[in-house]
Amino acid sequence: MQRKLLIILSLLLLIAIFAFQNAQPITLTLFFWKFDAIPLAIIVIASIFAGSLIMSLFSLISLRSYKQQVKALKAELLNAEEEIVALKKQEEEPEEEIHPEGEKIIPSDNIRFFDE
Repeated sequence: MQRKLLIILSLLLLIAIFAFQNAQPITLTLFFWKFDAIPLAIIVIASIFAGSLIMSLFSLISLRSYKQQVKALKAELLNAEEEIVALKKQEEEPEEEIHPEGEKIIPSDNIRFFDE
C-alpha cells in the first residue's frame, strides 16, 4: 500500500513540475474553433489523457472478444469431457453379442465347458 502511494505521489510531483515549467500560453486552433491563452501543460496533459482513454476503449473491445473466445472454448471443453466420460463408461460395459436367432450372448469368464 505504501509503495503504491509513493508511486502515485511521485507521478503527481512530476506532473506538477511539468506544468510549472510549461506554463507559457499558446493559441490552439481546432477546425473552426480558436482557443487563446491556454497553457501548454494543459494541452499536453489533456492529450495524454485523451490518448489513454481511447486506448482503454480499444482494450475493452478486445477484452470482450477474448471473453467470448474463452466462453466458446469452455463449452467445447465441457463437451469433450462429457464425451470422454461416455466413452469410459462404454468401455467399462461388457460388449453384448447377438446370436443369429436374436438372443443376446453375454461373455463370461466363469463358464466351464469341461470339468477338470
